[in-house]
Amino acid sequence: MSRFSIALLLAIAILAAGGCAQTAQITYRRPAEIGSGTLRQVAVAELEGEGAADVRRAIELQIADVENLTAVDHALLEPTIQQAGHIPGDPAEAERLLRIARHNGVDALVVGEVVEYASTPNASQDPSDAVTRARVSLALRLIDVETGDALDERQVTRSYDRRRRSDRLLSSARADVMERLTDECVAEFMKLLAPHEATASVELANGELFRLSGLDIRRGVKRAARGDWDGAERIWRSVVAREPENHAALFNLAVAAASRHDYCAAEDYAMQALRSHHTDCYQAGLDQIRRFRSHEDRIDRNCDVPLTAHLD
Repeated sequence: MSRFSIALLLAIAILAAGGCAQTAQITYRRPAEIGSGTLRQVAVAELEGEGAADVRRAIELQIADVENLTAVDHALLEPTIQQAGHIPGDPAEAERLLRIARHNGVDALVVGEVVEYASTPNASQDPSDAVTRARVSLALRLIDVETGDALDERQVTRSYDRRRRSDRLLSSARADVMERLTDECVAEFMKLLAPHEATASVELANGELFRLSGLDIRRGVKRAARGDWDGAERIWRSVVAREPENHAALFNLAVAAASRHDYCAAEDYAMQALRSHHTDCYQAGLDQIRRFRSHEDRIDRNCDVPLTAHLD
């Protein structure tokens, strides 16, 4: 028997057994990477480089948008720390600057520089401020004011190119482009301080090949793979209405619930699927749902019932 024939038979066997094969994408929230619950007051030093004032304002605005985090007005700090852009190498001077920050109730300082803030004008287009390419690159550090240690540092770069299909749909005015790139760079840095969305691949159950319900389940899987979770969920609910213990439909309903961040319902559906038919795929899916739920718990948006498992 050829290798192709063996592979084909294995694929048919997997489908017939109703295993997992197709994947889809869902979003979930991750907590701040550092400082969650410990940093409350953050100040942004005057950064170095072209566009530094715009970058500093963008950082302060995004800090202000984070619950329980306050952007300390940099005007409250002495000019020496405003203009530092970095913690000086002289230990005595560094300690003096940190003492000023502590005196003003600052927990952490954002320091660094704008490495690049450049654009290429489009000479053939009106208005004259349109650009064909642009690039913003930031090198930022988060300093613990209490210890003077760097909590983390990031160099983030974002670019615009009018030739890219995705960029052609956006405004090419220089002010709009530079603001958008700056905000994207700052948002990446702010993952240190703020909860943020992330994307994960999740497996879906195919349903049993030789059952009529399997066709419906796979129709739902195709919709979910396209991002139509509402349509997929309606199909899987109709299957469960006819077959209350259909484990593939129950498991996929668990994933659909996770896609809308209803982790209580997601865990319940996954447990029902496992009780009906225990597979490694369903167990891995349940573990993944519990990880998503533990992230929500750390962001203080818990479900109403205790976690049955708390995984990092």
